[in-house]
Amino acid sequence: MFFGHHLKPGSRLRVQDACEKADVLTLTSVCLSGDGDGPGTLVVHTPDGKRLSVARLGTQTRFARLDVQLDATTAGFSIEAVGAELDIAGFAEPPDAEEAIRTVAVEAEKAEAKVSAEVHKSPVKKPQDKTPAQVQKVSAEVQKVSVRKPEEKKPTEVSVKKPEEKKAAQGTSPGEKAKVAAPDQTQDFISASKFSGAKPGMVFKKGKQGLGYYKDTYTPPKGGVKRKADGEGPAAPPGKITLKGGLKYEVVQSGNKNAPKAIRGRHVHVRYEGRLAANGKRFDKGTIKFKLGAGEVIQGWDIGIADMLVGEKRKLLIPPALGYGGGGAPPDIPPNASLTFEVELLRVG
Repeated sequence: MFFGHHLKPGSRLRVQDACEKADVLTLTSVCLSGDGDGPGTLVVHTPDGKRLSVARLGTQTRFARLDVQLDATTAGFSIEAVGAELDIAGFAEPPDAEEAIRTVAVEAEKAEAKVSAEVHKSPVKKPQDKTPAQVQKVSAEVQKVSVRKPEEKKPTEVSVKKPEEKKAAQGTSPGEKAKVAAPDQTQDFISASKFSGAKPGMVFKKGKQGLGYYKDTYTPPKGGVKRKADGEGPAAPPGKITLKGGLKYEVVQSGNKNAPKAIRGRHVHVRYEGRLAANGKRFDKGTIKFKLGAGEVIQGWDIGIADMLVGEKRKLLIPPALGYGGGGAPPDIPPNASLTFEVELLRVG
């Protein structure tokens, strides 16, 4: 869930108090409040007494993106504003789903024990003394509770399967397996308004039948001659796509076509590494969770990560207009810098 807070100079916020129903607090951004021009520093205090400066703001840099994760279950973590009023934002992650399963399992065991006790507790009328209708009713209650043990729960009730495990759990018929293992190679053209992932034996282009996927009839020539594309000169290497705003990306590793897809409005978990396109210098690396299309990250990410499948890896080339623009993000990212990001979609939701 979304987390936002305003800190006055010298005030400290205890993470455990602010996130009572969350395990992890992730800070994604900080900025100077109102018309203040700083300087201001965001400081994190750790349980062992350390004082860590995670962002320094001033007239040149009034806003900073963060990727700071704090354990909300451990007492001692706190956040402090030093020198200026600061506004911080992020999200608080709820407890792990495994705890929900343990709770359901305990409740199921209690219910089963209660029904069993009802069958055996009466000192006057033993189970064999019950009328057929009573015995049938109690038996139905016992069966209703006992058949729902935690390991037998349906995915729609409490599911902790990873996205890549869902298809295996559901199972497929022999006909479905054959369909997945051997895509239809008889089609010469599939109409599509935009690129939706690589298709085996097909290439995405605009041809005689319009925009879509065409059967790949290309045979590599001998001698290493570069491929020509239907009289249009050298074609882009397979997997390289140009999107609006000049953003380019290359599919480094395809995801499973049955895996969940990154859709605008949903939360995505991404592993990334960012470098300057000019010299290849790395300026950032890690993992992040954000809501796709909500403006929580640079515009190039909202565009370039859309429609990725879980397990897919892409290399994004982001122009300055879709990155940090003319201001850059000193000291690591200079003004008007083109950026490259290697991104992998870990999970959706």
